Order: sequence, then structure tokens, then C-alpha cells
Amino acid sequence: MDVRISDAKALIWKGKARSISTKNLEGPLDVLPMHANFITLLKNAPIHIQTEDGTIKRFTFPLAVMSVRDNIAHIYTEIVSE
Repeated sequence: MDVRISDAKALIWKGKARSISTKNLEGPLDVLPMHANFITLLKNAPIHIQTEDGTIKRFTFPLAVMSVRDNIAHIYTEIVSE
């Protein structure tokens, strides 16, 4: 699946992923390729993205929204890149 992480001014990271692991207010969640469409709020939750080559990318934002649609995960954060 494709993953894009961005703030209001810039693209922070993009790439292909095998999985995304994080948690929302309800608890832990994993997103795999071809996941059902959904949207959720992430607050200070570690986001672990396993890339296609097995590398783990780690991000944590005070507040973010993750949406998944058509095998594309978008993570929008309030942190503005300098």
C-alpha cells in the first residue's frame, strides 16, 4: 500500500508499506494492504510503518488524522515543517 505523511506545508514521508501499526482512542490497530476504508484520530501514538524491504519507520505526532482509502494511507499532522 502507499503511505503519505504530511502537514499543512510539506510532505514528511512517502513510500510503500507492508503494514502500519499504531493505536487510536479505542486501542491498538494494524493496517495491511487492501484494508477497509476508514478514518481515525491519533494522539501521541507511535506510528510504526514496515516498508516493503522490511525497514521500520517510526513517527509520533501530538495529533494526527489517518485515513485509508483505495489502498492508500494518508496521515495528516498538525506539526508544520520548518
